[in-house]
Amino acid sequence: PLPVRLFGEDESPISFAHVLQWLARDQDCHLTKLHAFRHTDSKSDSPFLSAESAYFLQRTILNLADSDLQEAITACEKLEKLEKSLPADKDYLRRREAELNASLEQAGIKKPDEPLISEILIPVARASATRLEEGVSKTVVGAIAIAEKTLAESRAKLLSLKEDLGKAKATVETHNSALKDAQTTVDSLKGKAINLEIEKEKARNLPPSLYCRVPRPVAEAAGCQAFCEWNAPSENEEAKADLLASFKRDAEKQLRLCQSNAASAATEQSRIEQDSRKLSSTISEIESKSEKLNQKLRDLRAPFQGIRDNINELERVLKRQSALESSETTLKDKVRRAKELQEELQSRHKRTESEFVDEFAWTVARIFGGKETATNCRFTREQISTSVTYHDKDLTSAAVTALQVFCFDLAALSFSCRGRGFHPRFLLHDSPREADMGEAPYGRLFDLIVEHASESPNFQHIITTTTSPPEEYQTAPYLRLKLESTESAGRLFCRDL
Repeated sequence: PLPVRLFGEDESPISFAHVLQWLARDQDCHLTKLHAFRHTDSKSDSPFLSAESAYFLQRTILNLADSDLQEAITACEKLEKLEKSLPADKDYLRRREAELNASLEQAGIKKPDEPLISEILIPVARASATRLEEGVSKTVVGAIAIAEKTLAESRAKLLSLKEDLGKAKATVETHNSALKDAQTTVDSLKGKAINLEIEKEKARNLPPSLYCRVPRPVAEAAGCQAFCEWNAPSENEEAKADLLASFKRDAEKQLRLCQSNAASAATEQSRIEQDSRKLSSTISEIESKSEKLNQKLRDLRAPFQGIRDNINELERVLKRQSALESSETTLKDKVRRAKELQEELQSRHKRTESEFVDEFAWTVARIFGGKETATNCRFTREQISTSVTYHDKDLTSAAVTALQVFCFDLAALSFSCRGRGFHPRFLLHDSPREADMGEAPYGRLFDLIVEHASESPNFQHIITTTTSPPEEYQTAPYLRLKLESTESAGRLFCRDL
């Protein structure tokens, strides 16, 4: 089992499908980079591996990584990722700070020759905005105050008029009722007077009980005492008529008074109603004017709301900058300590690393034919870097690159054969071509593989090639399978890799 079972922070498990990508590189990768396992057009359905994950996988298989180192690498990567995001935030905050200061300068909050507004000057900026707003809106605010005062007084007066109108209506109803009663009394007295006259007329036409049945004109002409007594008006009737006439006069006087009072009350009601209508119209005009003034005030204050918003945002930006500077300092210290810890943990594997570097250098020397080469293999914190400086001119730089990748893979296999690391001692190089490497190094590859095969333990190294290997390796036991590229069934594993 590998000393590390998971990749970095995503905690995805390391599977054989990951390892197999290194053991069997795509031919389209052309041995260009150590971490280039699968071409973008590959149909192998292999799980994705980033360059960092590929390097970590190689380090793990070579036994140059453990769980402590993995945790340190993961923590360091997180911190570095966070650290890289800080400059973008800082640049945005600085740009936004300049934009907000320019906006406040245009609004008159900040003078052109003054430095940028600092966090301590935010209250001063707010006070300046308030003074400017009060100066601009002072006249309108005064007019609104007068309008509101007049409106309040008018509404109070209208309320009083409504109360007076209610009283006037009650008075009119009272006087109309009294007028109706007076009219009824007068009409009643008139009826009584008429009835009295009718009774008197009837009495005159009815003879008294002692009447001698002498014709009335004769009795009247003769001066009959009985007739004269009968024909004389009764004192009670005269008194009654006088009293009735007196009542009638009083009733008619009361009627005239009620009519006058009712007319006066109706006039007062009409006046109050007219005053109420005028005052209601005045109130509507004042309300309309007040609304216009308030709208004007809102229009005047609207820009200052934007100014206050800019001041508030500037305050947030400045606080964010302060926090960012503080966290940046802290983060840099954390990154430094994380790198130191990672390097300290990596130093545990220095002996194994040194042995693999020697294995790689020896493999390079064998493949390049013992000619003078300068070989370098470094396991840095982030990656694995190799370089081969070849002084002859018979190889191109592309050939040197392909050979050093091949040498790295072969060195990892032979390193495992020597009992170091966790390489499964299986390699598949799909179509490395002589044209890509040069004739001599291409032949030495097979020589070295055959030399390894004579040693124990066993390993398996498959090379598929369209270029014929050296003549001595073109038969069994070295040549195991002939392939065809025309159809998938004729290819390695009977499928397109």
